[in-house]
Amino acid sequence: MRKDEFIKALKRALFRLKKTERDRYLAYYSELIDDKIESGMNEAEAIGEFASISNIKESIMSDALERGMIKPKHNPLTIILLILGSPLWLAFVLALFSLIIALYVVVWAVIISICAIELSFIAVCIGSVVFFIVNMASNSAFALLILGSGLICAAISVLIFVPIIKLIKHMVIYSFELCKSIWQKINIKGRELI
Repeated sequence: MRKDEFIKALKRALFRLKKTERDRYLAYYSELIDDKIESGMNEAEAIGEFASISNIKESIMSDALERGMIKPKHNPLTIILLILGSPLWLAFVLALFSLIIALYVVVWAVIISICAIELSFIAVCIGSVVFFIVNMASNSAFALLILGSGLICAAISVLIFVPIIKLIKHMVIYSFELCKSIWQKINIKGRELI
């Protein structure tokens, strides 16, 4: 484990401490690691000499509990304000959530519409070739006109095919990243409330 990974893991473990107290412990362990590195150890050896993150957390939390440096789980005033203000903030949160979902659906609807246009260009191309073959003998000028318009549609469909595929790929990746980011934020906020 590297120093920055160790410090991040320790920071996550000490989330219940007040910020100043947590920063003090993080600086202390960072300085300890730096001192061990200066004495000739590499990062992995220096961190390997410490106890596990959970043991360090238990030691720090028991010390901080004695000194009253742990954030309270629930402040009664905050709970009362949340309950009394729930008609306002809950409506606002639901409206914001609905707006985000609506925007997301609209973006996907536009992408699906573009895909439908692409499929219609392909269908026109196939239909014009069939029309040309069937009507070539009876009305050759009109059949050539339809074949030409079908080939134009084929060219347009070829031109927009790659951008559509890239757009869909980016939207799927962005959707997964957005959902993952939202889930991580909800998970972190939920741990802070406990």
